[in-house]
Amino acid sequence: MEKQSPVRIFGEGFEVLTGFSGYADRVGLVEFVQVMEKKPQRTFIVHDEAESSANLAKTLGDELGITGIELPEAEQIFSL
Repeated sequence: MEKQSPVRIFGEGFEVLTGFSGYADRVGLVEFVQVMEKKPQRTFIVHDEAESSANLAKTLGDELGITGIELPEAEQIFSL
């Protein structure tokens, strides 16, 4: 695997996730958002399990105060 670490997102450095999966676990995703100085204005949660998506959205909203969370349906279109 080739990677560049850390990567910069909105000027902040983040270590690249390692392993063979492109998915972080729930705790890792919450920690990733938690350390962001500038919180996202809009967040899209895409997961093949609706219950997992809803639980992550609830955690991000309740624990971190994240708003603007979207749980897209298949082929749904958004204007950014």
